[in-house]
Amino acid sequence: MLPNSTMRTLLSLRAQAVSILVIVFILSVSNAVSQYVSLDMSVYINSMEVERFVERDLAIPPGFTYTRISTEYGRYSLERIKALEEIDPSNIYSVNLVQSVHSTIGKRDELLLRRLFALASIMPKLVEAKETIQWNVYDQSTARTQAEAMMLFHGYYIVHRPLYSRKRAEEERSYIKDVAKGRAPLTDSTVLRILSRKKSWDSTVIVCDVTGSMSPYASQILRWVSLQARRDSMSRKFVFFNDGDAQADEDKRVGDVGGIYQCESLLLDSIYAVMTEAMTAGGGGDAPENDVEALLYAQDEFPKAKALVLVCDNYATPRDLSLLSKVRLPVHVIACGATDGFLDPTRLTIAYATKGTFHTMQEDIESLERLRDGEEIRVKGKRYRLRDGEVVPVDEK
Repeated sequence: MLPNSTMRTLLSLRAQAVSILVIVFILSVSNAVSQYVSLDMSVYINSMEVERFVERDLAIPPGFTYTRISTEYGRYSLERIKALEEIDPSNIYSVNLVQSVHSTIGKRDELLLRRLFALASIMPKLVEAKETIQWNVYDQSTARTQAEAMMLFHGYYIVHRPLYSRKRAEEERSYIKDVAKGRAPLTDSTVLRILSRKKSWDSTVIVCDVTGSMSPYASQILRWVSLQARRDSMSRKFVFFNDGDAQADEDKRVGDVGGIYQCESLLLDSIYAVMTEAMTAGGGGDAPENDVEALLYAQDEFPKAKALVLVCDNYATPRDLSLLSKVRLPVHVIACGATDGFLDPTRLTIAYATKGTFHTMQEDIESLERLRDGEEIRVKGKRYRLRDGEVVPVDEK
């Protein structure tokens, strides 16, 4: 047991959530010598009591997977597990800590802190990515004795994007073609629904992120094309981007990342060929993508276009927002994966700055350009405010 003087914490309860700020902590890693770790792990944790945790309770967005890490009953130490080393923290959607009420009687907060820091010690980049990660704690209440509690799972479920590989790219190509031809079911219908209901979008270029986890959304573009047949007003101009054709992350330079492909066609097979060429050439690497570079490319390649439709990943912030002022056309932003509470506000900023619009499966926000500095708008039940040209979330905690 570590003395209380080694740990300074701020704990406050708000509804079902816990906000935790840990400044300095002494941590034992893999039962080795204790070492000082200085980390700012100020995070907002959703705390839920369940009788028994089951995997189907996990929220897993389309295109994501999960890694399961077990820990011992009543313990917090973690081994340096290879599976964790292969996860890029910037590609994590959620960290889900599963424990039992019985194992934490009288020491829940201390164990919770130790367990979070044990994970952060193995994955130190979690600190950099913490704001984009959902943090959930499941307290299992079914056990009445230690023997019963020890039969329950204790550990972590980390929901994340899978690593890019040629094999995975091949599987995604096959899946996309099956979806386009109607041979496979859609796992999500966000893009298809929005494109189908926005029939007034004419003379547009569809600009689509085809990195890592985007295949469930990119495939909907092809399904939409197949359903439109040869309707004259539909878009026949497409740009696909993969954030650099698999080049090393440290070599990427804003505005010159590359990995952008285009085609102009109504033929499903032609569009599919270019889309999958872009997918095969690179999976994106780190989380940020070259969205604005792709928009500028589309604007230059198709000078007669009246607007751009950006099909983007809600969990990958653009690396090149500094270039946004160069985009002259309105951008209709489709935020893929925005099915829960998290919404990347940079997507709203893109729509606002270009006098475009913003769309999720349920909502069409078409009044952004009328916002004035300091004014607010509500999207997906949450408040956002225009501040110095950027749309930012309003802290409601």
